[in-house]
Amino acid sequence: GNGSRIVCESGEEIINYEVTPDKHEAISKSFRVCLVLLRRLKIMKIALIGFGAMGKLIKTLAENKNHEITVVIDESDADSSSEELAEKLKGIETAIDFSVAEAVERNVRACLLAEIPLVQGTTGWNAQKDAIENLVEASNGAFVFGANFSVGVNLFYRIADFASELFAKFDDYETFIEERHHSRKKDAPSGTALKLKDIVARH
Repeated sequence: GNGSRIVCESGEEIINYEVTPDKHEAISKSFRVCLVLLRRLKIMKIALIGFGAMGKLIKTLAENKNHEITVVIDESDADSSSEELAEKLKGIETAIDFSVAEAVERNVRACLLAEIPLVQGTTGWNAQKDAIENLVEASNGAFVFGANFSVGVNLFYRIADFASELFAKFDDYETFIEERHHSRKKDAPSGTALKLKDIVARH
């Protein structure tokens, strides 16, 4: 016909907009962009596993972006099985783990049973890495982990990789890694230091 009509309903407000043919393409494109942005702004229901310094910081950051911290698993759940934790995780969209190395396998199993993706920020579980990767793969789960999630540290990994490649050409130089941490640091050497060791060892 002579045009089309777009009706948008949000809460109690209804926008009824007449679109003429000359504006149809532009308006349609704008609405598609808005839909993409709305999907990206989707509020997530998040479970925090571990509620120490990092857990509290993540809670603040997530809530500042209007996400929901629906479940918090802390020291009171230390004796819970993976099956019991999976029950608590029902209805959650993703879990973030900053707990302790000894609990990582249990937490991974709980998330696999609950069929939710897990972001693993805990370090000190390198000895279990292959077993846990196999467990996640066998269950077709979603699992993201990193020795350090800081953007600056990951840029430093790239610098260390480049520098170690250059220094490897000169026999007069040797490599050592020294690190300092706050008194609450539980694993030594840290996951960051072990990752740097792996990077340097390649050269």
